[in-house]
Amino acid sequence: MSTPMTTLDTSKYLSRQRHTPKQVTEIEAWAEKLPTLSADAYVKKAADMIWLSAYAANNPLSAYHPMCDLCYDEAVRRGNTDLYSKAHKKAMRDAGHGY
Repeated sequence: MSTPMTTLDTSKYLSRQRHTPKQVTEIEAWAEKLPTLSADAYVKKAADMIWLSAYAANNPLSAYHPMCDLCYDEAVRRGNTDLYSKAHKKAMRDAGHGY
């Protein structure tokens, strides 16, 4: 089954008061890139983003948080939330947790 390429909606994650122009550009670029990734590439990139978001937990203004949220949105858009679960397990395993 082929899913049409669409750009993910970043409006619910972007607050121009919260994010710098550079962060907004990075978030929008990420939203454009995610739909182009194969399933395997998605799992690898989403795992990295999940780890980065966790690492930035002390910074609520980090761009990694909405970028991680967009990873989940992309899994939903593809109709396969198991991809996000695989990415989460990979991030945990790569961080040394026993998944």
